[in-house]
Amino acid sequence: MADSMSDASASASDAASSASAGAASALGNITSTENQDAAMGALNALSSSFSDSFAQPLKAMLPRGFTPGFAGAPRAFFWFLFNDPEGLADECSQGTPADDSACSYLAFVSMITAVGVIIPILSLLYCFGFCCARGCTERCGCCGKVCKQPNCGGSRPSGEYSKAERSCCIIIFLIFFLLIAFTGIFGFLSTNQIGVDMQDVIKGMKATTTFPDVFSDQVNASFATVEKESNLMVTNANARLSGRDMVRIGVKDLNSSLWLLEDKFEAVQQLIEGKTDAGAQNPCAWKIDDSDVVYDAILLKWRNATGGEVYASASCCATTSVAGCVTGSHVVGVGGGSTSINCKNVTVLANNDIETSPAACSCCCGCYQRLQNLADTVMRMPTESSLEDLNKPISVGDFGKQVSGAQNDVAGAIDSFRETFTSLSDALTPVEGFIGDQTTMTGGGLVMWGLSWVGVVLGLLGLITARGCCWWTSFFIGILCMLIFWILFGVTSIIVLPFGDLCDGMPSSGEDATAWLLTFASTSGAIATVDPTLRALYKDCLVQSPGFSGNLWSVVGMNESTVKSRFASFNVSKMIPRSTVVVNLDTDANTKSFTASKNEMKNMTANQPALVALKAALTAVVAANSSSSSVADAEALLVEVATFDGEVASGLAAMKTQVGAVESRQATLLVATTKFEANITAMIDDADTSINVVTQAMLSAGDCLVLNDLYEGVRGPVCTKLSKSLDAMWVLLFIMSIFWYPMFCIICRKAKHSQQARGVGKVEEEMDTDKAAKKAAKRSAKYDAGDAKPEDQSKGAPAEEGGEKKKKKKKKKKKKKKKKKKK
Repeated sequence: MADSMSDASASASDAASSASAGAASALGNITSTENQDAAMGALNALSSSFSDSFAQPLKAMLPRGFTPGFAGAPRAFFWFLFNDPEGLADECSQGTPADDSACSYLAFVSMITAVGVIIPILSLLYCFGFCCARGCTERCGCCGKVCKQPNCGGSRPSGEYSKAERSCCIIIFLIFFLLIAFTGIFGFLSTNQIGVDMQDVIKGMKATTTFPDVFSDQVNASFATVEKESNLMVTNANARLSGRDMVRIGVKDLNSSLWLLEDKFEAVQQLIEGKTDAGAQNPCAWKIDDSDVVYDAILLKWRNATGGEVYASASCCATTSVAGCVTGSHVVGVGGGSTSINCKNVTVLANNDIETSPAACSCCCGCYQRLQNLADTVMRMPTESSLEDLNKPISVGDFGKQVSGAQNDVAGAIDSFRETFTSLSDALTPVEGFIGDQTTMTGGGLVMWGLSWVGVVLGLLGLITARGCCWWTSFFIGILCMLIFWILFGVTSIIVLPFGDLCDGMPSSGEDATAWLLTFASTSGAIATVDPTLRALYKDCLVQSPGFSGNLWSVVGMNESTVKSRFASFNVSKMIPRSTVVVNLDTDANTKSFTASKNEMKNMTANQPALVALKAALTAVVAANSSSSSVADAEALLVEVATFDGEVASGLAAMKTQVGAVESRQATLLVATTKFEANITAMIDDADTSINVVTQAMLSAGDCLVLNDLYEGVRGPVCTKLSKSLDAMWVLLFIMSIFWYPMFCIICRKAKHSQQARGVGKVEEEMDTDKAAKKAAKRSAKYDAGDAKPEDQSKGAPAEEGGEKKKKKKKKKKKKKKKKKKK
């Protein structure tokens, strides 16, 4: 039986496993995430690397007005977003936002977004001013003061550039060329990866629409096994009741033997105690020192008839002369219905004459005690109706109905989800088609990041060809790139920052979902106000938090005990209570009184003390032979004594024979009841095992593994793929924006280097020599006059740089001489 139970349980588990395997097959797009990772391999790893190495440190460095982490301001913000969007505006209109508030988070995101808009505008204004100045510097006398050279700040070379400077600029340009080029490549790949990851997210979300069908298959597989096995288990359990017939026969036989033994005892008792005038039994009353007592067959002791006092050491006595002895007397006095010698008063006179008169018969104390023992044993024997209480088979049909009913309830619950999931599937289909067109995402990324490649390639072309138009085209493309990337950095911050915080808060499998669930509390920060169904759905199924069942039934308020309650009526321990088993099948307890007294029954003898003394006196009269009449009377009485003793001996012999018969049937009943009691205990275990098997099968049908797979099938692409790709693109937008600033400086310098290399733009070649000399002298004088100090002008400061150089050389020589003298 135990083997069949374990086989049933194993079958149910196998069915659930098969259903789960079917679920995994139906969720192909989810369970193959590793294969997708392998397919995109380096791109996912690249996005994750940029996210971890650059995006996360950048986020950590951003100034915040709240404590980092989802549990603070981000959760407060999402709480308003999910529960009271209009209330967020009211909350934030009340002044300076408090730390860790939704408003502080909104202010943070808004600030980063504003930075992405303000910086490019300021940069654009600066570049605009720079370009205007560079175009008209030759017409503005103030623009050349810094370097005191012609064309300083203008579009032409302002002097001869050294080879070292030109080489240094080339190296710096090539470094930033590579940085911008590779940043553009990585940016394009991360942008392209966003489209792939979005497709995975949509596939994961669409896979959730298969839940009703997958779960229905899982439930049907489990219940099909349960329904098949439950009938066999119940039938086998009911077979345990077959031993009841042997018990019923044994009880019947033992009762018959006990009743016959009672009859034989009563015959001996009536023979000794005599009859009333009406021929009925002449009962005796029992006393200890004038106190009425009765014999307690349970305690096997004498006790007070009216109270609870027990006489532990009291025993039957023939006379009342011994204190504490139990003596009996007939209730109706001398009974006229008996004429035996036991009921006569015989007196032997001094002359051996004999006088007889009617007297009360002796009371048989032992007979009274043994009959009380037998009466108690008979009373404790189970009756036919009480034995029927043990005949409680489990209804196979009703048990099957409960299983079918449970399956129908589950099917109804699943059907209630179908419409919702069908609507979701219909809504996701066009979205999947749009996002599935990777060409659009690839084209957009190529245009956006390709613009930077064009800019730096034109710079490289300018470096190779020494053409200023290439450099300035690269410059203006760089301004456009800087403008675009800064703005995109600010705009995408609206998505990337909340998206990353949302993923930080969204728990993965096996984690505690409490912090995340507080986002959905009707009262902020109060977990008790989260919808109980949602709370159970997350903790039991979607996340399977530690300490929770991981079963869908818990979500709808069902657990193992509630499932078992459906089968409470089939609990054999309640159908056949232990008290009923004890009352009917504890043969040792039921026959305890007989067992305790059977030896006394076997040892009873016919010798009555009074008759023994009478017999001795009568024998002495016969031996004295003093009178023929006395001898005749004595001999007649001796015959009566012998007859009485013979009748009592015969009755006792028959009684003792019946005691043996009762012992034999007692042993037979004890075997039957012991075996049947073991059967009932086994039946209880079988029924409990059957209920447990059905319960576990039902619970396994509600295994949340499918829902957990669906949850991870959405969370995985969202938080481990899409979020990383967004982070990578976002930080690359920032990096690309920064890289263009030093590139602008290099472009401007290299444009003049290129002109110098081509021999274009030198002042003496630009105009007539005389005009150039005049113009140069005029400017030099103007610069010298402007730089000279008033006192220097009065003394006549040297006008040429050569004089200043000679003074410096003299000072150096003096210093060297001083050092030599000291040595």
